[in-house]
Order: sequence, then structure tokens, then C-alpha cells
Amino acid sequence: MVRGTCLCGGVQFEADEIPLMTNCHCSMCREASGAAFGTFAHARPEQFRYRKGWELIMLLRIVP
Repeated sequence: MVRGTCLCGGVQFEADEIPLMTNCHCSMCREASGAAFGTFAHARPEQFRYRKGWELIMLLRIVP
């Protein structure tokens, strides 16, 4: 079981497993994270659950 939160703690989630983690070094991910890369955890939808704060999540669609 893996548990996590957003930076402010408003959104909490858990996953049975995280089979893949990736780092993206594109300019958008570097700018958004304030680091040399953005890190992403990939989980199967049936193994991922929000524990708190679903209503706080916003979708960001980037179109080149």
C-alpha cells in the first residue's frame, strides 16, 4: 500500500502498488516542479483511490 498527499495535504490518495515511476525533463515539467524534472507515479485505475479532497482536483490540458 502506497499513500500520498498533495503539497498542502488537501488531497490524499492511496494505491495498492505503483508499478512504474518516471521522470520528465521537458521544459513544462521543469517549470511546474521548480526542479530539473517532474516525477510521475503510474497506477492502474482499479488500484488507485482518493481518500480525501477529490473536489479540489483540477484538470490541466496542455495543447502544443
